[in-house]
Amino acid sequence: MLKKCLACKNEISVNSKKCPKCGQPQASESQKAIVILIIVAFIIYAVSKQF
Repeated sequence: MLKKCLACKNEISVNSKKCPKCGQPQASESQKAIVILIIVAFIIYAVSKQF
């Protein structure tokens, strides 16, 4: 299975952690979802502290 590199759109193996062409680390979709959830939760927390 191949996927596209997040940075340079080069086709790389799904399991590869770094793109061999540009060296960009490839975060898995689940890691990205967790980071987004943490950011959203932090924003909601910060906004609720102001009111």
